[in-house]
Amino acid sequence: MFSTLFNYTTAGYKSVWGTAADAAGNIYLADRTTHSIVKVTAAGVASVLAGNGTATFADGTGTAAGFVTGPFGLAIDASGNLYTNDGARVRKITSGGVVTTLAGTGTAGYVDGAPGTALIGSSEGIAVDAAGNVYIDDNKSVRKITPTGTVTTLAGNGAASFLDGQGKAAGFNAPQAMAVDAAGNVFVADNLYGTTALPTTIYAIRMVNQVGFVTTFIRNTYTTLALIPTTIVNGVLGTATTNYPDGITFDTNGNMYICNTGAGVVSTITFR
Repeated sequence: MFSTLFNYTTAGYKSVWGTAADAAGNIYLADRTTHSIVKVTAAGVASVLAGNGTATFADGTGTAAGFVTGPFGLAIDASGNLYTNDGARVRKITSGGVVTTLAGTGTAGYVDGAPGTALIGSSEGIAVDAAGNVYIDDNKSVRKITPTGTVTTLAGNGAASFLDGQGKAAGFNAPQAMAVDAAGNVFVADNLYGTTALPTTIYAIRMVNQVGFVTTFIRNTYTTLALIPTTIVNGVLGTATTNYPDGITFDTNGNMYICNTGAGVVSTITFR
């Protein structure tokens, strides 16, 4: 049964992109309009956890903190810390609303390295594993950020492609939504949008294991724009399809959920 917990538009939050939930049943929203992280209790009571309502950069607590271009995606670790993309930075928000910069200097770039020297670009997807490592899609690659802020490229080479393989020999076209399973595998929604001139469309979920080897978990290719379906096919992997996936998550039992925007449905994948 569906029910409304909280109407964020009437509360003034108009551009919610990222969502996350903690073990206590609180929901967190990344709102780009108010440049804030909003906490909604299980009873539907909303409050600003962090952010001052303006496009400013500031580490700090609660409304003393500021987000520049985001927040965008949202992920939560086992300790209740939140992570969000904010322009050329990744920010960490504690359950008490303390905001710090985990990685990035604010200058967009593609440089692996230690905090203060590593550069990241504009990212959308974000996920965190059980060890507290954060993963983002960035520069058509999947990048890994340790709990201490060291950035490495796990897979991808910065060039648009759909190539399976090891590390930088693999290629992504437009990685966006991300999720990590209990084994530490990173799943990425990766799509190619056809045009009249170049009609090939690809909808895919890619999997990156802990050592950076990329395989295509689900892939559907359409070479005629007019024949792209508005539905999905259920069934076993190999015959099941996805349709413009732009959201992925796992539940506590390890089941995967995919938001298929092209079909307007959420599909479930169970692993037996």
